[in-house]
Amino acid sequence: MAILFLAFLVLPLLAVGALRAGETLRLLSPAGEGQATLVALAMQEVGLLGLTLASVKWGYGRSWQRIGLTSEQWGREFGVGLLAVAPLYAVQEAGMKLSLWGFRLFLPAEAVSRLLAEENAALAALIGQVRPLALAFGAVLVLLAPLAEEVFFRGFIQEVFRERLGSWRAVAAAALLFAVIHRYAVQFLPVFLVGLLLSALYEWRRSLTAGITAHAALNFLALLELLKDLP
Repeated sequence: MAILFLAFLVLPLLAVGALRAGETLRLLSPAGEGQATLVALAMQEVGLLGLTLASVKWGYGRSWQRIGLTSEQWGREFGVGLLAVAPLYAVQEAGMKLSLWGFRLFLPAEAVSRLLAEENAALAALIGQVRPLALAFGAVLVLLAPLAEEVFFRGFIQEVFRERLGSWRAVAAAALLFAVIHRYAVQFLPVFLVGLLLSALYEWRRSLTAGITAHAALNFLALLELLKDLP
């Protein structure tokens, strides 16, 4: 898909390239790998959000309300999203345990632990460098990523799939793409299950407010888990 290609590859590379060019020309102070990663991640989410909204508005000629971006009854939808956090977290934890159990049937426990550590290494290294960087990353993770990902995977992709596959096949297909794009192995199952519930929530509410709220709260809990290990 063009949006995913541009948002996850082209725009982050251009952003980091511009950062490095600014350093070379001495227009910017030298940035470490953590700062460059943060710039790439932020550009990825900004690009995903902007390209999706532009595609809906000008590519498909539809209103943003059509994909669930509406202020109607936002207070109630916000409350629904908060209530959804507990089951989402429970399903995520259960999926993680099931995935670890399945991997350990075929791989030594040490190999599974190493694979899981490698999946988390980039994020842990990013927030583990300096506290201000951790706070900036937290803002991207908790606020920007849920907004961009819910708009794309639920509001846009799920709507496209629904027209071709029907409602509940669209739920499963959107959740599967959501899990695949995160590029995890050990964590694939919990991410898929979370995506499945978020897609079902959107199918039920037909508003993105609940899903964005639940997704943001879940990411906040994940961020707390990472931050508690910082020195």
